[in-house]
Amino acid sequence: MAGSAAPRRPLILASSRSEPDALAQIQAGTRPRLDYLSLAEALGGEVLDTRAGESLPAWQRRVERALSSDVGQARTAWRRRGLYGAWLSTSERVGLPLALLAGGRRESPPHVLIAHNLASANKRRLHRLMGVLRWGFSAIICLSRVQQAFLLEEVGLPPDRVYHIPHNVDTRFFRPGLGCEGEGDYVLAVGREGRDYATLIEVARLVGQPLTIVASSLWALRGGVVEDAGLPPNVTVRREFLSYTALRALYAGARLVVVPLHECPYAAGSTGLLEAMAMGRPVVVTRTQGLEDYLADSNTHRAVPPADAPALADAIRALWNDAAARAAMARAARAAVEAEMDVERYVAHVAAVVRRAMEE
Repeated sequence: MAGSAAPRRPLILASSRSEPDALAQIQAGTRPRLDYLSLAEALGGEVLDTRAGESLPAWQRRVERALSSDVGQARTAWRRRGLYGAWLSTSERVGLPLALLAGGRRESPPHVLIAHNLASANKRRLHRLMGVLRWGFSAIICLSRVQQAFLLEEVGLPPDRVYHIPHNVDTRFFRPGLGCEGEGDYVLAVGREGRDYATLIEVARLVGQPLTIVASSLWALRGGVVEDAGLPPNVTVRREFLSYTALRALYAGARLVVVPLHECPYAAGSTGLLEAMAMGRPVVVTRTQGLEDYLADSNTHRAVPPADAPALADAIRALWNDAAARAAMARAARAAVEAEMDVERYVAHVAAVVRRAMEE
């Protein structure tokens, strides 16, 4: 008697809480596409978001927050393991606890992880104790080559299990042509993860141009804090969560965008960088280890060393006063994200890795 076919649907574990009307917003053009929803569509899979952990007792949710892990979500995925042909964890917050629950057992489906920062001190310590990065995943996708090098050289994973796929942006939502590009009267900085706003505010005192900082993020809960005390008069700080259309309008109205970062071994700042590039904005960005692969083409940005206020001030002044340079940079930046980092390209590459893991 023929055996029943193995389940082929993957379960996509999203490291965020899905908005109930996200698809309607995407279809209406009021928010960018979500990569995990696009992956579910491309793979014929289902999405399990962080709401799966809301049934945990309050003390366990506090432990989750302290450990920056989505244990409840991982536990739900483990209980449903027989329903799916693969797991795709979109961050190590859920991927690591799920790998530990599975323990490398044969009944576990193939597990693909999209890794952001596996080289942190806590995750290195966990790996030294448990060896989880060697046996816990069928494949690991890295958003920066420095993370890929860590897995290949220090952990010792074989090259056929470690992939580098750059982060993505929805170039259909974030695009030029929304008005006032190139003639804006302010510098814009957006986001929290790894941001060095102290150096940027120091520079704002030197250059004098109006600066707007959007110090909020749906993803980063720590970092990028801006104190109100002592802000120069040319600096405006917005801490509220803006709608995506409001954020897009701020990008469109900026003369240039700055992504100021502390040195970082992962791709902190990539979302803000790619959104600005997709909008056709000239960008000044801190060159960090984690962003090195995103800064290979010097025509798409001006890069400065970390915590170098004079270099940052010089780059802002030069771009602010050079309309031709801004226009050339904007064209190059837009072309680069369309060719290499659009969400559709990202989804196609990640989906191919998941399919390969299921086939093997």
